Amino acid sequence: MSFPTKIKLKGLYRDNQTRHWNYAWLNGKILDPEASLKIRNHSPDGFDWGYGGSGPAQLALAICLELYGPVLARKVYQEFKRYHIASLPQGQDFELDLHLVSFNCEVLAAYKSYQVTLILFKGDEESDAPLQEERLQLTIPAKDKDSAIIAAEQHYWRTILPNQEIRDTLYTEIGAVEEV
Repeated sequence: MSFPTKIKLKGLYRDNQTRHWNYAWLNGKILDPEASLKIRNHSPDGFDWGYGGSGPAQLALAICLELYGPVLARKVYQEFKRYHIASLPQGQDFELDLHLVSFNCEVLAAYKSYQVTLILFKGDEESDAPLQEERLQLTIPAKDKDSAIIAAEQHYWRTILPNQEIRDTLYTEIGAVEEV
């Protein structure tokens, strides 16, 4: 798994008392708070920076979603906030390059990647037809195998299954878990 070592981050501060949101860009792309709000609603009023509160947590989560994906972002965004977002100039615009080597080494190094094979049994319980077996392999960053198994099952039940047209998975089993 390779992670970015340097990013460009820009923030445009707006007066929160007049209900204008602050804006942030990651590598030239404007960050939309909506994606991060779906994961965790820290700050429905949007992004902020320069301290350790809810607005900076929302910004850190949005950045980590872009850089590391949803599974790992959930695990590391609070630490990312402490490392980088809380120290930005409060109540001011900013534009800077963030070097992530130290963050990647200290925080992300604790997470390994595991390939988890889920065995899905699908069908109608009340039918005489045999259940269909389907195997799904997910690569999950986690600290250990047990955490990878839990994260893979949660990811499947929360993310993949609700988006399927036929919601007939009856249960899952763990096939294999291997470090990759």
